[in-house]
Amino acid sequence: MEGINKTLDEAIRAKDIEEVRNVLTTSMVQDPGFSKGVFEERFKRCLIGLSETNIFDPFDGEPLNLNQSAWTKDYYAAQQTEFRYNFSLERLEHLKKVGRKLFPSAAPRPFLPDDEVKFFGCNGVRLESRFLMGQHLQTAPKI
Repeated sequence: MEGINKTLDEAIRAKDIEEVRNVLTTSMVQDPGFSKGVFEERFKRCLIGLSETNIFDPFDGEPLNLNQSAWTKDYYAAQQTEFRYNFSLERLEHLKKVGRKLFPSAAPRPFLPDDEVKFFGCNGVRLESRFLMGQHLQTAPKI
């Protein structure tokens, strides 16, 4: 996780709110149940150089589904998308509740240090490939 923490630190120094949000959102993908503290650790790093008002938007007031029996993985994914459009504390807290219900002990996705990442090209797109204990993890193209 060293590479992503370096990215986060650089974004905080540059006050690049969009990149800070990208890293925080990635944390939710790595630890959807918020059980490993990945998001919280990175959020605390953010507060060293930024305030919550810099990071979060005001809540847009769109209703959140509080019916836990309606919470599914698809609902969680849809709420992550909504969170990107309205990066508010209210949506974050809702995502935490949904994630903890759906993924109570989900392990974070494994990543290797940047110096062990392999890159390869495919149709002109540079892809990042990470290998860990026999698993092949392919991430989104680097831009």
